[in-house]
Amino acid sequence: MSVATRLAAVQARIEAACLRAGRDPESVQLLAVSKTQSTKSIMEAYEAGIRMFGENKVQELVEKAGDLEGVADLR
Repeated sequence: MSVATRLAAVQARIEAACLRAGRDPESVQLLAVSKTQSTKSIMEAYEAGIRMFGENKVQELVEKAGDLEGVADLR
């Protein structure tokens, strides 16, 4: 299953939960966890629409940040 397909399923679950809670789905920000993921996987997620990534280890963050330095609006 592709990242884009999995992302669409997660976004649908977020939207459904927001509707049940009476909350605007646009007020929710999705933070993807890139721990142990390759730069290639992060770029696949970025291309699917994810812009915020969380990293667990400083060493991995530094390495990946260098590899992804020129990617616009990546946080």
